[in-house]
Amino acid sequence: MITDKDITKLKKTFVTKQDLKRELKRELAAFATKEELSITVRELISFIGERFETLSEQMIEFKNEMSVFRTEMRDINRTHRSTLDNHEVRLSRIEYVSK
Repeated sequence: MITDKDITKLKKTFVTKQDLKRELKRELAAFATKEELSITVRELISFIGERFETLSEQMIEFKNEMSVFRTEMRDINRTHRSTLDNHEVRLSRIEYVSK
């Protein structure tokens, strides 16, 4: 027959229902709850939204700066083109005269 002493030894060897419940609660405490996950997701979406707005603003600013740069380059190109054309005409005259 099994004695109380045998049961005490078996309790030390095998896991009891209470031990399993305690361990399960401890393990589950390591995971986020639905509310914690919801808060984290909202914070993440807000963070990404802020970064996207900043990036969008920077892209618009870059586009405007490129437009100004393109206009300036066209003006410089026109100025140099007229100067080059003037030199072409002068060189042509010198070549014509020297022949």
